[in-house]
Amino acid sequence: EVNHFSTFAVIESDADEVNSSGAATTISALTDIAGQWFTPFIEKLISWGAVAGYPDGTFKPSNSTNRAEMAKIIAEAFDLTIPSLTENPFPDVPKNEWFAPFVAAVKNAGIVSGYSDGTFRPGNSINRAEALKMAIAATGQSAPASSVEQFSDVPTNAWYARFVALAKTNSIVSGSPATRRVAAQGSKLFTPAFSDYYSLGLTGDGVRNLKLVLQQLGYFDGTINENYDADAVEAVRSYQTSAGISSVGSFGPVTRRSLNYKIATENIRIPESGDLVETTVYLFRPADPVNRAEIAKIVVQAKEAF
Repeated sequence: EVNHFSTFAVIESDADEVNSSGAATTISALTDIAGQWFTPFIEKLISWGAVAGYPDGTFKPSNSTNRAEMAKIIAEAFDLTIPSLTENPFPDVPKNEWFAPFVAAVKNAGIVSGYSDGTFRPGNSINRAEALKMAIAATGQSAPASSVEQFSDVPTNAWYARFVALAKTNSIVSGSPATRRVAAQGSKLFTPAFSDYYSLGLTGDGVRNLKLVLQQLGYFDGTINENYDADAVEAVRSYQTSAGISSVGSFGPVTRRSLNYKIATENIRIPESGDLVETTVYLFRPADPVNRAEIAKIVVQAKEAF
């Protein structure tokens, strides 16, 4: 079995690849991108040499993208200088890996700086917030902080909020509609104190509160109720992974404290029981993984917007 990195190193090196039969896989020869909303974005990204088709003549637009792959796309789409390496750009990016020069290029350009522990985590799937930030940063445009909430799941003090605001202003992103249960007008609200982590739990109102918090942080988009269901489990796991919590899948005091810190610092509000109504909101879905088609749209629109 060929691993994903090895495959990407082979198939993503040029805009025109050679398939197993020896024929060139050109834009017109790709069998799975014609007549779709993403077609012009993929065609443009291929013409820039930033991505390519697979040897079987497909592009696989729904395939996920990891951080190493995104570094390559950004570096080549924005014509960054690709350095020759004498040292590792990050501790977890060995200089002899195919993606290391591209990671170094985006690092040198100030587009990425890595995680707080000094790592880059090249194999992690890239989410919408990270992908948009990299594309906007690659344009060289300043993204000032905004006090206006752009989407219901993008708090104005989130690290990525300023990039989302600039992208929305320039029609790079538009969000997607969703039905949410929110506090009814005039309903009584409370914000749990940081020490009250017992207000979040796996039974009764604790689950309801947990879902409401994760919804406002952009990790949960299911039904708000008192059932700790599969959607809630996945939302908790996504939050834990994003927050760097090692005990992924276990809802314990570390996760409770982390969430309550978010409640205290990001003005999360939880309505009291019975004070929820349905409404339509627009979401950015910052924590969602991004596929190859979505990456093409974000990168192309960002580059052409400025």
